[in-house]
This record gives sequence, structure tokens and C-alpha cells, in this order.
Amino acid sequence: MRLTQQDELLRSDVVANRAMNRTRPLKGRDSYSSALALDVLEQNPKAWLDLCCGSGKALNEAAVLLPEARITGVDLAGQFTTTPASNLTLVEAPLEI
Repeated sequence: MRLTQQDELLRSDVVANRAMNRTRPLKGRDSYSSALALDVLEQNPKAWLDLCCGSGKALNEAAVLLPEARITGVDLAGQFTTTPASNLTLVEAPLEI
């Protein structure tokens, strides 16, 4: 099997494997709190940087509930499904090693 080169991957629209949850919510089933044991609201952060944030759904939920927090999501696909709140920035960018 031929491995795809980095420059070809960056131009590709194939961005996620089948195990990723690109629409992960903040609370509930398959959420940050249940799947990742991370209750952002309980932490009450001043800032949150989420790399590989998927659609940004959980970040948008958090931005509404934490209006004083500065929240940034970065994802290589840029398939954001939310309209960001004023304290939320969503960035499409590759994460290279």
C-alpha cells in the first residue's frame, strides 16, 4: 500500500477516520464530559484551545455558557457547523508534526 505524501494530504478532502466524532457535543452521549472525562463548565476556564475540534459544536455550546472565556478551535477540515459566538474563534489549519 502506498502512503500518501504530506502535500497531497493537505490538499485532500479526506480528513477524518471512522472512529472520530466530528460533531461531539459538550454534554450528553459521546460528549467531551462522557467520552473524554472533561467537564469544561466545571473547570470554568478563562481560555480553551481545542486542537482537532471537529465541527466546533461543543466549543460553540461552551462559548454561550462561558461568555467571559476566550475559546479557540482548530481543525484541519474546516467543516464547522456552527455560527461562532463573539468569544469563539474557529480556525481551519493543518497540524503538522
